[in-house]
Amino acid sequence: MADFTAEPTFGNAPLGLQFLDKSTGKPTRWVWRFGDLSFSKEQNPVWVYFIPGSYTIMLTVYDEEGASDTLTKEAFIQVRPGF
Repeated sequence: MADFTAEPTFGNAPLGLQFLDKSTGKPTRWVWRFGDLSFSKEQNPVWVYFIPGSYTIMLTVYDEEGASDTLTKEAFIQVRPGF
């Protein structure tokens, strides 16, 4: 089952954060979609948001047999204008 968190989930732009995979089972591949048309295949990617807004995050995990599970968190990251 796909699961994740991030630190932090809100702040001023530019906002750098660490995504943390919390998936259960034994995933062997990860595909993150950061809500800004960018993606990563790392297990625990670091990402920076430069544009203020609300971002929906999607994580799809795959196991050795190719089965997959996807978790979407709507408006999970909130980026405010920087100062």
